[in-house]
Amino acid sequence: MMRSCSLHLSSTLLAFSCLFSASQSAFSDVVFTNLRQGSNATFFVFPVDETVLTPPPTDGTIISTSDTDGDASASMDTTITQMGDTWTISSTFDSNRPIELDLTNSILDIEFNLIRDMAWTLDISIDWPATGLDPTYPPGFVETWLDAPGGSRLFYIASTGAVDATQTISRSGIAQGGAGYALNFDIWDLKVYVDVNGVETTHPGSVSGTLEFTLTPAPVPEPTSMVLFGVGAIGLLGASRCKGKSPSV
Repeated sequence: MMRSCSLHLSSTLLAFSCLFSASQSAFSDVVFTNLRQGSNATFFVFPVDETVLTPPPTDGTIISTSDTDGDASASMDTTITQMGDTWTISSTFDSNRPIELDLTNSILDIEFNLIRDMAWTLDISIDWPATGLDPTYPPGFVETWLDAPGGSRLFYIASTGAVDATQTISRSGIAQGGAGYALNFDIWDLKVYVDVNGVETTHPGSVSGTLEFTLTPAPVPEPTSMVLFGVGAIGLLGASRCKGKSPSV
């Protein structure tokens, strides 16, 4: 009888362990549903070279867009990779804006669904050009945000570039599981006017930078206590089954 009880309890604990491990693995899933990336080196407001992928590759494949117009250029490369339970979106971007153009532009929009709560971090680094002007005249503009369910936003940043300087943007937080999110990033390299001996002209400039957005499983409160509680409950269940059995004759 005791041996039978032990076998029942062992098999029950093994089943619980397998279910717990499987649920933890499933909870780490992130499902990327859509990616839109564009590059623009002309007068047009919308990107000339645009890629839309539904769903995007998540195996590290490089997603590239680029556009040129004379001496002007704009390009962007993005990858989505997974390392263990951590997902990483990495982008590099650059543009060269000659004198005769209004702006160059790069955009990145990525939509994804979360199965469980995830911690996220965003790090952006931008090298802005010198313009020959007072720093109050910005060489460009950057805008980035993370949309949450119901039209709310976890963060929104709109910032002008710093002349001849490296600009950094860092944010972090927790995104709830069971919902869809959208990460957006836009950057413009603007035409800058320079007054030279009373004659207004424009100053060319180039901008380059990187973006990295990571998603990792959010910490679960007191996981050890939860496991011990589950094991204890199963132990009581096994003991009650043993007590309810009639002795073998």
